Parts: sequence; C-alpha cells; structure tokens
Amino acid sequence: MEKISIIIPIYNAEKDLKRCIDSVLTQSYQNFELILINDGSKDLSGMICQEYAQIDNRIKYFCQDNSGVSAARNLGIKKSTGTWISFIDADDYIEPGYCDIINQKETSDIDWIFNDVTIIKGGKEYKEWKEYKILSTEKEIKDFWSISLFDLVCQAPWAKFFRKSIIEKHHLEFDINIHFKEDVLFNLEYLKHIHSMLFSGHFASQYVYCTEEKILEYKKYKCEAKGITRMRDKIAMCFMDLGLKNEFFERQLFFTFTKIEHAYLKRKDDEDRKQFYQTSAQKHLEDLCLKKFRLWDQWMYLAFKHLPHSLLSPVASLYLKYR
Repeated sequence: MEKISIIIPIYNAEKDLKRCIDSVLTQSYQNFELILINDGSKDLSGMICQEYAQIDNRIKYFCQDNSGVSAARNLGIKKSTGTWISFIDADDYIEPGYCDIINQKETSDIDWIFNDVTIIKGGKEYKEWKEYKILSTEKEIKDFWSISLFDLVCQAPWAKFFRKSIIEKHHLEFDINIHFKEDVLFNLEYLKHIHSMLFSGHFASQYVYCTEEKILEYKKYKCEAKGITRMRDKIAMCFMDLGLKNEFFERQLFFTFTKIEHAYLKRKDDEDRKQFYQTSAQKHLEDLCLKKFRLWDQWMYLAFKHLPHSLLSPVASLYLKYR
C-alpha cells in the first residue's frame, strides 16, 4: 500500500476544521500522513491542530507566519514523505472511501488521479463527476485539457492525487507571488511532466467542496495587479509549451478581471487605490484579443475603458449576473 501525504493549509478555519480533519482520520485507506499547515491563524485553529496531533502520530503540525495558501501548500510538500500528495481545503471534507483509489492496481502506472466532487452551494448539492477512464496518450490528455481547463474541478489542486516524485524531480511549487489562478498554473506545470491520467469515477468516494464557506479577500492593490499580469504571462507560456488552444483562457481571464474589479469597487477604500486598479485592469485588458469575445464582453471592456470608476460597480454587477 502506497503512502499518501494529505496536506491541509489552514487560516482562521476553526468553524470547519474538525469536520475536515475527522473526514481524513476516518478513511478506510489508512496508510497516510496528515500534514496541517497553520498559516498564521488568529482564531483557535492552531489549538485544534495541536490537540489532534497529540492523539494521532500520523498527524504532523507546522505553523508559519501568514504568508498565503501557496506558501502553506509549498511547506506541506516539503514536509511530505508519501508517494502521493493530495490537497484539501480546511472548510471542505472528504468521504470515507476517498483514498481507496490508490489501492487499485490500475493506478500503478498512473501519474495523476482525479476524484469526483460534490459541490454544496446554497444548501443544494451538485455532482461534478466524470466516468471512470484512463488517458494515456499525449493527444487524449491535450484534448481533455483544451476544453476542460477552466472547469472548477480541473483548475483546483484538491480532489486529486499528485505523484511526489514528479513534483520533486521538476522542482514544482505554487507561485507565492500570484494570488489568482495560482492553482491553475501549478496544475499546468505538473501537466507538462505526466504521461497518464485516471478519473476514478465510482471507484472512489467524493471530495465535498463547500462553496458557501469560501471567503475571498482582495487585500493588496498594486501587488495584485502585478500578480495577475504575472499569472497571465506564465499561463500563456504553459499553453505554448503544451500546445494547448488558449481562447478559453483569454475569455476566462477577462471575466476574472471583472470579478476582481467589482470586488475592489465595493470596498470603502480611498479613490486613488480604486483608480490605480481600474487603470491597471484597462491596460492589461487591451492586450487580449477582443475579436474572440461575445458582445457582452466587448461592452464590459468599453465600460472599463470609458466609465468613471464610481459607475463601474453597478455595470460590473449586471455583467457578472447575465454573462
């Protein structure tokens, strides 16, 4: 039985942390280590982690100054000793048979495993699943990623099993200077070095993603704008290296800009910061290929370019609602 390193980055997660940890400890597949990375939490998360670490020697607890989820995941990778690595968000949880797929003989030659996901949103459950299948040729893998990159399940690091040997050999890590789509970038970098993928289908239990618990915070104005530019350039380079089509990426990036801009404008911050971000967003949007966008997208682009930022928030709200 191969060992799994399960990594949970934690920041102010006291509300759901016990549920998450308990879901790991009750796995039917028991050959795992649980790595808890406390990213400078100000609540009782650290105390909860310490209590669990004292009762189960498979739990490793580490604490760092608040440095972001990417730095927390990177530390977890460095501290891991398993053959496989799997990430879980602290406000999500996994079903009891989530790790069972590792015990299947079909996984012996697989580089990347995807489990199915249950999404809980607004009190309702939605299943994100794919039938059991193995992709083992370059064409199959490229075809899948060309159309699926911006599916929620595909761009996130959770609900997957990564081979640590591939991560170590190619020195892969999450970019701590990028705060949007950094998980997409990590997945694309990993994708460069794999030769096979497996979708577990009904052979494994699901990852449960609790969207109502997610909290998005937009804190750093100038560095975020630079981070988005860095993200765009690095993902575009990955597309080129992998030979993937990128019209999906360009449109998704445009939508991401709109969401971020909308979040900034809703905050009660000084006008100079808002103006800085609007100007930065406008500049980088001009680099995108607008002829590929729908009318709604082009209309939103013109709003970015010509409207005063005091009027952008209601316009962005309409765009995000009806796109």
